[in-house]
Amino acid sequence: MISLALVIMAAVANSIMDTLKFRFTGSFFDRPAWMRFCGPMSWKNKWKPGTTDKERFPGSSTLLVWTTDLWHLAQMAMKTAFILAIILYSPLVSWWADFIIYSIVFSLTFELFFSKVWKKK
Repeated sequence: MISLALVIMAAVANSIMDTLKFRFTGSFFDRPAWMRFCGPMSWKNKWKPGTTDKERFPGSSTLLVWTTDLWHLAQMAMKTAFILAIILYSPLVSWWADFIIYSIVFSLTFELFFSKVWKKK
């Protein structure tokens, strides 16, 4: 059951990534105070100002890139959730039924957050 919760967390994280990439304008994350960490140019946070090849701090473009913007933080959360779900997996029904259940739960969770929750009202 914990694996199912982790797959839900991965779907939420993936919906954040896609919202930032494809539907940022008008989303929950489109706020002036959050622009530096969430905005379309937040990827530049890993580089020293005015460069695209000099790291802002050691590891800011590799191992610690998840600390530089929300997209990379969500990506790290998604990957971590999937890896933990694999490690902690125990069957709910059987592996093939669980594959279907997990796929449906991931898709429904992603769609709910991407289409509804992250949209500004």
